[in-house]
Amino acid sequence: MTPAGGAREPLRSWRESADLPHASRPRYAGSVWLIFLAGSTERFEGRLIGDCTDAADNDGDGAFDCDDSGCASSPDCAPVADSEADTDDDTSTDTDDDTSADTDDDTDTGAEVPFSLPITPMLAVGDVHNCLLDVEGTLTCWGYDEQDQSSPPQLTMSRVDTGLWHSCGITPSGQVQCFGCNGTRGHIDMGQCEPPGSGEFIDIGASTYHTCAIDREGAVHCWGCGEPKTATNQGQCNAPEDGVFTTISASTSHSCALDQDGAIHCWGCETLDEGQCEEPEGTFIAIAAAPLHTCAVTTKGAVQCWGRDSSGELNVPEGTYVAVTANNIQSCALTTEGEAVCWGCGRKDDNLGQCDSPGSAGYVDIGTGTGHTCVSDAAGAVECWGCGSDWKGDHGQCDSGPAQE
Repeated sequence: MTPAGGAREPLRSWRESADLPHASRPRYAGSVWLIFLAGSTERFEGRLIGDCTDAADNDGDGAFDCDDSGCASSPDCAPVADSEADTDDDTSTDTDDDTSADTDDDTDTGAEVPFSLPITPMLAVGDVHNCLLDVEGTLTCWGYDEQDQSSPPQLTMSRVDTGLWHSCGITPSGQVQCFGCNGTRGHIDMGQCEPPGSGEFIDIGASTYHTCAIDREGAVHCWGCGEPKTATNQGQCNAPEDGVFTTISASTSHSCALDQDGAIHCWGCETLDEGQCEEPEGTFIAIAAAPLHTCAVTTKGAVQCWGRDSSGELNVPEGTYVAVTANNIQSCALTTEGEAVCWGCGRKDDNLGQCDSPGSAGYVDIGTGTGHTCVSDAAGAVECWGCGSDWKGDHGQCDSGPAQE
């Protein structure tokens, strides 16, 4: 919510808020670090973001921060101009020009730590293609690639989301990189691959003709959508001007975000209105926007869905859930045990098996496209189902993914 006077309250630091949920795929508290440690045989100072400024002995050798040799190459430990050492207990370097040591315990504003967005391994499922982000920030995509939406740039990424004609990621420095859209301007390309030229972002949602992202101050920015009053523009780019947001999800006719208090805000739905923009009250941890319906997970683990219900996509099975995803005629969620549960798919012509979840547990991420659904486990292994037996929209998106090849 907007604080008094309309000023934005800053988000918590990313070291404090690394467990904030992604748009429709909340990270479990600590799961990212468990994945990292599982693939690591050595721990040393300076390996993780913030190691050289956290006043902790991370490798147990008796030295910490800039006194540890592992931090020698860190920008946080660059030489300073003073002739005397910085002897206070704060985590900032003394960068003034006097010859006295900095001896107070206050944070020194002269040494701003560069913004760095931690890598969050995740699975992003688009309409007919998928992308997988691993623990090293390497992005691999497969499925439909007619517009190069499955051909990511060779960059380290911290976040990713997929739409129909394009995909977008956020680099560790907070910059948005979109790829795809290599079609005729005004048909496939509505500007959804053209992010703002500046800003540092923390979350992103990609859809058919638009993209939305949240910057580090919690403001929402959207781009694409085409010209106003056209079929592609349902107002889904008209992001709220006030509020501090943490999580974003974008779909064909609307966009939804969670604010810092867990409240839902949706916009769009100007002519394609089935009630998918009518936000319920409550406190939520995750949200997923589909073309004509929306689902969200409450803080108590219940899933609520609203909007069109032509195929049972609003009929949530009983259970306790930690993540949710939604698309055409289906909704899916992960239980606390990591089991994928899907519902909907009641329209025979659109039922391509995307609701036929395997019934096994242990998954950490889930996403659903037009006619398929995929899950991934903590090791990055992917399992997909759907695509029908002779569906012309099968472009390989139901293949088990790069980790299984």
